[in-house]
Amino acid sequence: MLVELRVSGGQVVGYRVALPTDGSDLLWLCGSQLARDLSLPKLRTGQYFTPRALIEAMVRCVRPTADDTVVDPACGTGGFLLAAHEYIQREHGDELSTEDARRLRSGGISGIELVHGTGRLAQMNLLLHGIGEPGGKALIDVRDALARQPRGDERASLVLANPPFGRKSAR
Repeated sequence: MLVELRVSGGQVVGYRVALPTDGSDLLWLCGSQLARDLSLPKLRTGQYFTPRALIEAMVRCVRPTADDTVVDPACGTGGFLLAAHEYIQREHGDELSTEDARRLRSGGISGIELVHGTGRLAQMNLLLHGIGEPGGKALIDVRDALARQPRGDERASLVLANPPFGRKSAR
């Protein structure tokens, strides 16, 4: 899948998505009205939470595997991370080695969240779904993901996100 963004004055003003032509099962169509049609729920904190159906469709489009290092740099409560984990378990669970399963639980999936309370909810959500270890390394880093480049150990092979276009550090 190819996404082309049109930016004007630091704001995304439009986009075009080229979808695979291999007969993949796509449950959503992309076009210039997508963002408006979705009417993403907004909390009083100014955060938007992506509808579950859209998260699942995006995960099916990118087809994560156990070999991927998945990150969401604006993870909210962890919806994209959970959906990626569920997809990998459902589609590749029978093929996972013990090492793959361990890596998937303890670092193959991680997120970054700006708001401390929301980051804590994401970490709890991951733990409740068997991702991470109680008392182990936190898989959610609370900070501004746009404020600096990722370090070498923070690089990912797959990024799933509903980007925070409104942050000042994004401009």
